[in-house]
Amino acid sequence: MSRRIVKYVELETFSHATESPEKVLEAALSLIPEELREKAKIKTQRLSGHYGNPITMFRIRVSGVGAQKTLERIANKMSQADKLQLRKELGRRLDRSMNLYLRLNKQAAYLGEARLTDEDPIRVKVSLGGRLTSVEEAVSALEELGLM
Repeated sequence: MSRRIVKYVELETFSHATESPEKVLEAALSLIPEELREKAKIKTQRLSGHYGNPITMFRIRVSGVGAQKTLERIANKMSQADKLQLRKELGRRLDRSMNLYLRLNKQAAYLGEARLTDEDPIRVKVSLGGRLTSVEEAVSALEELGLM
């Protein structure tokens, strides 16, 4: 691919008291190409839930060329049905700054898939670059990356 479309990809997820933090982190990292995982910036924050239960938040950021490869990996792991759903919902998933927001199922990610969900997800923020100024240009760029 000749032009760089993605500035960065940020993944954020929570490991609740009933989950293994290591497995939750592994699920999120599975969305990043293996050769880029060591370069990814991982921030971990320990939190407390409503009843004092432990929660671990993971925030992972991949920038530059690795960001585009990460989005391509996510696209390769998505089903055609999810890609169609994403196309239909693009208006609510893309903001004016050309940031794309996805919510991916943690369990599916752990099993090697990227599946859209709304429940307890891995939240993905994709900052699209390259002077994109309209939804049409974003659609074209996302098609080029295989996400649509």
